[in-house]
Amino acid sequence: MNEIQRRRVLWAAIALPLIAYVFVLQHWAHNIPYNDDIPDILLFILTLGDASSFSESLQAVLAPHNDHRTSASRLIYALVYTLEGDIDFRSLTFVANTAIVGLFALLAYQVRGANRLLVLLILSLLLFQPRAFGPMFCVMCGFAFFYVNLYGLASLSLLKKPAPLPFLLAVVCAVLATYSLASGQLIWPAGLAWLLYLKWHHQQPWSYPLAWLAAAIICLYLYQYGWDKPNNTADVIELLMASPLFILRFGLAIAGSAFAWGMAPLAEAAGLILVAYLGWTTCKTFRSGLSPLHLFAWYALGQCFVIAMGRAPYAAVMDDPMFFAIVPRYSFISLCLVAPMLVLALNNTQPDKDQKVRLALVATLLFSLSSYWHYLPQIHAHWEHRLKFYNTGQYRLL
Repeated sequence: MNEIQRRRVLWAAIALPLIAYVFVLQHWAHNIPYNDDIPDILLFILTLGDASSFSESLQAVLAPHNDHRTSASRLIYALVYTLEGDIDFRSLTFVANTAIVGLFALLAYQVRGANRLLVLLILSLLLFQPRAFGPMFCVMCGFAFFYVNLYGLASLSLLKKPAPLPFLLAVVCAVLATYSLASGQLIWPAGLAWLLYLKWHHQQPWSYPLAWLAAAIICLYLYQYGWDKPNNTADVIELLMASPLFILRFGLAIAGSAFAWGMAPLAEAAGLILVAYLGWTTCKTFRSGLSPLHLFAWYALGQCFVIAMGRAPYAAVMDDPMFFAIVPRYSFISLCLVAPMLVLALNNTQPDKDQKVRLALVATLLFSLSSYWHYLPQIHAHWEHRLKFYNTGQYRLL
């Protein structure tokens, strides 16, 4: 097989996981709202339709939902509603999942070396599989967890070589991340750390870190402005002080939940390994030069522990509190932690020393296949449950 044929085969192989993923979406996506879809999408569209002025429309877009402001997602809901003339949750499911394609493209842009196509195949196998079937089929959840990571990586990538236009676009992406999911606020400290590192390592001007800090203060102030939600900070601090080990285990379980297979101790062990490796590779390359992928991995890890602090008070009263950490709702964040670390580990490998790449390819292939084997029955049961309630005129609400 010559080089051209080899490249064609590899590109076809890269496309296969995406095709399989789309097939699962095509088979299972239905026009049925679920959980947060009703208050965050249906109620929003109804409120927007009843608005008699721009001010009322803006209030509908900015209104909080639980612990979040999902304004970035609501703008897309409104656009889809305008284009289709109706709210179709099947269409919105596909729109939500396109964020994974964008995330794959941004990660692919960071891949370097002669084994680039093999690494892209590994990324495709890792991202396009049904482990995270919670956000995969819950529209609001999908927009939140998929887009907060897409916007975050886009923002950090644009800051790599600061210039006025890329910097402005990075700020826009950071605002979109903030207004997609509450944990998206972490993009501001991550971006500031990245800019301060570039100032130290590449002698970048102070103007960019200072401008970023100013944008962060304005955005976070506006995020909290006019919010009369109950403040549960005291409950979180009390639990943190009383059970710091529980919070740590909960965060580690979320970080390693991509490899949970229904077993929380396995997720905790995987999370601990991932955190240790991320710390090691960051320290190892700190002086030679970090990349946006290092910051994105820390951003994903930060999300794991922010969610742990926010959800642990609810999980603590459950019969099996650690099981809540490995639900499909949060496992996509774990994948977003693993993906950049894989790219960092496999970048710039040489063709004559690509055993590491081949081993990673075999492991990721087995991971993807086992995800389909393990989670497709759960997806089937999940949709049987949803359809049963839908056919009796009931909707599950949080």
